[in-house]
Amino acid sequence: MKTYKIYITLINGVEDEMESTEDEIKKFGNVNDLVFACVRYPIRRIIVKSSEKDRGDLTYEYTYEQWLQNGIRIEAENDPGFEDYTGYGGRTDGKFNRFYLGRSTGWIPIYLEVLQRNSHGGGALMHENRKLKPLYHLPARR
Repeated sequence: MKTYKIYITLINGVEDEMESTEDEIKKFGNVNDLVFACVRYPIRRIIVKSSEKDRGDLTYEYTYEQWLQNGIRIEAENDPGFEDYTGYGGRTDGKFNRFYLGRSTGWIPIYLEVLQRNSHGGGALMHENRKLKPLYHLPARR
């Protein structure tokens, strides 16, 4: 049975981890629902790592969720050596690119880079080796 390590960071910075099988995750619907059912504190980040991969998949990030829910356009500044030469943002020599956030479906949902608001999908969000920032901010709550 395939097992997954789930790394959880709470809002206050405390880190925790749990281990779960594929069947346990699917019973809850997806990994985020499993974690939110088990952890009663506000969560900042969830990263899921299988035993076969050396890197983890970011499935939940509090800030990214705010951007996703509000349809905010994101600008990514890529570190040297990680430039994006796909042709989008061609005037920036791969240093900057812009996109909206989306989410994949399935039991390990990851963030997607959606190039246009009306696109049906996109590639996986590379959240390491780059700085992400919103192009406009949410209005302050009163």
